[in-house]
Amino acid sequence: MENQVPNVDIAAKTPNTPALHRTVEDQAIENYIRDAERFLETARTNPDVAERLSVFGFDDEELSFGMGLQDTAWKAFLAAHGEAPSERGGDAEALTGRVLEAREEFMDFRLVARAAFQNLSDRVNLRVVGDPPDDLQRFVTAAYAGYDAAAEEPYAAKLAKRGFPAAKLDALRRELDVLATMKAADEIADINEEDAPDTGERDAAYRELKEYMKEIKGVSRAAFRKNPHALEKLGL
Repeated sequence: MENQVPNVDIAAKTPNTPALHRTVEDQAIENYIRDAERFLETARTNPDVAERLSVFGFDDEELSFGMGLQDTAWKAFLAAHGEAPSERGGDAEALTGRVLEAREEFMDFRLVARAAFQNLSDRVNLRVVGDPPDDLQRFVTAAYAGYDAAAEEPYAAKLAKRGFPAAKLDALRRELDVLATMKAADEIADINEEDAPDTGERDAAYRELKEYMKEIKGVSRAAFRKNPHALEKLGL
């Protein structure tokens, strides 16, 4: 899935690099960190992708290291910009309402998937074990991964008969994209230009994550160059 804002290496400016508007910078970084989580989650949990990447040294231990970098970058981003959405009347209410609706949709999906698939490994693949994350960004990633898995066999045909055909799953994933964008815009709009946050730690964590992601994405393009379906799953 392509970002709405281009991926710009904000942390690696030069004297000749024109300054970007703060909201564009912050949204670009948040988008990158969020997409990195989705990429690494797929690489770690999709059996075919994980098996192939392990041949190139990106085994579970290495991917867990990458997830650690992503988690550090996300926490640094939140520390710089604040975790809670703003309370700006209609905008905040609209976001809250859509989040609740998305959680209800995912709960329906979880109940149906758990009824249709009793095997624990299937439930893990569909992200229907345990409780959904409270954090919105983590919830979006988990739900997106579950809907992605549901769109593939051996789950797609059975779940289509149980109320979750491909069109429904696509609509649910589009709504998650909208939620993520609304959340990013809501957080970024809270930043006062006269009271700009200290972004040094954020930029350092982002830079370290990006170096890791450049390598794993490059290796993945080589590993799956004859497998466009896998590249699509990874968003490459």
